[in-house]
Amino acid sequence: MLKLKCPRCREAGLFEDNNPYHFSKLLKMHSKCPDCGLNFIPEPGFYYGAMFLSYIMNAFLIVAVFVTYILLTPKFSELYSILYIAATIVVCAPYTYRLSRSVWLNFLVNYHKSLWE
Repeated sequence: MLKLKCPRCREAGLFEDNNPYHFSKLLKMHSKCPDCGLNFIPEPGFYYGAMFLSYIMNAFLIVAVFVTYILLTPKFSELYSILYIAATIVVCAPYTYRLSRSVWLNFLVNYHKSLWE
């Protein structure tokens, strides 16, 4: 899941461009896996659940940054904590968006090792 590969064959990438920070191609997924032919978009609204996963991942990220900030700084400042959290979310948002889609697809599609032996 973390490598953003096809859940069935684990060979081809889910997205047209592997770099999540090329913003013009951030949302572009292959419609089918180039290697095994798995349909990455089986129905309209399929990735609606991935939106909730992305929200949960970002919430955990916010809590982690906040706790780290509290533990590492002797003097707590609300402004700096908000700035650190905002900067972290802006930097990590493209990857968490893609990761949430990968996790959602991996929940519903199993790896078939027999296809590749």
